Amino acid sequence: MEETKPKNKIQVCTIALVLLLTSFLLFRSKEISGGIVRAVDLCLYTVLPSLFGMMVVSNLVVSSKIFTKLLSPFSAVTRYLFKLPAKLTSVLLISFIGGYPVGAKIIDGLYRDGEIDLKTAERMLSFCVNAGPAFVISAVSIPIFHNVQVGFLVLAAHLCSNLAVALIGGFKTGIPARETSNSCSKEELPLSVRVVASVNSATRSMVIVCSFIIAFSILLTIIELTGFQEGLAEFLSGWIEPQNAEALIAGIFEVTQGCSKISGSSPLSVYLLAGITSFGGICVHLQIAALLSGSGIKMKRYFLSRILHLPLSLLFVWLMSAWWQPALNTFAPEEPVTYAASSVSPYASLFLILLCL
Repeated sequence: MEETKPKNKIQVCTIALVLLLTSFLLFRSKEISGGIVRAVDLCLYTVLPSLFGMMVVSNLVVSSKIFTKLLSPFSAVTRYLFKLPAKLTSVLLISFIGGYPVGAKIIDGLYRDGEIDLKTAERMLSFCVNAGPAFVISAVSIPIFHNVQVGFLVLAAHLCSNLAVALIGGFKTGIPARETSNSCSKEELPLSVRVVASVNSATRSMVIVCSFIIAFSILLTIIELTGFQEGLAEFLSGWIEPQNAEALIAGIFEVTQGCSKISGSSPLSVYLLAGITSFGGICVHLQIAALLSGSGIKMKRYFLSRILHLPLSLLFVWLMSAWWQPALNTFAPEEPVTYAASSVSPYASLFLILLCL
């Protein structure tokens, strides 16, 4: 009897929550529809351009042996700093520049195919999930801060934080043995087959990502209608400006909408951008959980790494700002700027990173 009481309480709370959500969907359908439209716009004009192409490319890179050979000069970094097999060099590169779900998706595929063991998969998950250049620079830094240097500053802080988490997490891990040519003897599929498989896999992943963004947009709209967001933002306004308070609340749930609300007029906004994108939002965490569903990869280490990654990112932003402090809104135009679709292309970011290597 005692065991059934907690279950009954959970069921009652679930029913009450469902009834509450249903009442909002029925009686405030206009506002809910507006939230869905905004989420669809974010998916079409921000998420899809910055992630879909990178997901396709990441699948092709991982399944191709030629990229492993091209990146072989950097295999020492992978082995000695990250303490991972040299064949995972391309995986690290794509994870760092691909965006949130890309790294988790690659790790999931490698583990399911038997390319890495469970311990390696869970360790990689702790430092291979971060915001990509296409999102931070093209979708946030340029339209909100009107300064591309803000995006590079935040990305550099994230990369340093990932490296620190990797070093801490791999402190007791030995350096992998140098791989021989026979260690990658798995037969490579024809290019046409790999292209079709990459597009199909990327499409399924984007459906999951966009579905979660729309669902969380509905949730945020309901929270806004209850007045909870406004009240909490007013409470936080004693420490930060109201617009950034709203951005912080939204960013806890969904990173894209949180970043879109940031005010680009104060130095605190840079730290807020670094914090929101470092944490990733509950929506991103659920996306990763959905991608890893059924794989056996546990997310405990991933959540612990987020707790460490957030303060490290803020620390690195503070340290870098001492000698690299971008001017905010210095070149802000008087009227809004319309950005072409190519401005959020992930391929420009990919080539820029490769040229810097």
